Amino acid sequence: MRSGAHNGTALEVTKLMKLFVFCALMSSVGCATAPPLVISPQQRTRFQNLVRDAEAAGAAQGPPAAAARLADAKSEFEYAQHLPMYPDRARLLVAQAQADAEAALELARRDAQARATLRETRRQETLAGVTTP
Repeated sequence: MRSGAHNGTALEVTKLMKLFVFCALMSSVGCATAPPLVISPQQRTRFQNLVRDAEAAGAAQGPPAAAARLADAKSEFEYAQHLPMYPDRARLLVAQAQADAEAALELARRDAQARATLRETRRQETLAGVTTP
């Protein structure tokens, strides 16, 4: 009797193991069949143009906040292209990269405007000092 009870338990464990393996395989197949993120040529071009504009505005060399946001944007966009198993996460990263690139451009433009205003103020002060006896 003892060996019969033991065989029943071993059989149950074997069935559970087979069920576990089957479930694990099915879940991995489900993940593998999820459609990967495909960044459209328009999205890629829009992002590249935005990065180019931010760099031209001085974001890469300008204020540290702009340089950091631009670096984050580039990194996020690049990383998003390598997440085939997680397309939803990749889409979020692409959107975040776009937002960071836009923020870097805005920060660089504000910094350039502030520097131009400061230069003009100094120029006016210098001219006022020269013309006033």
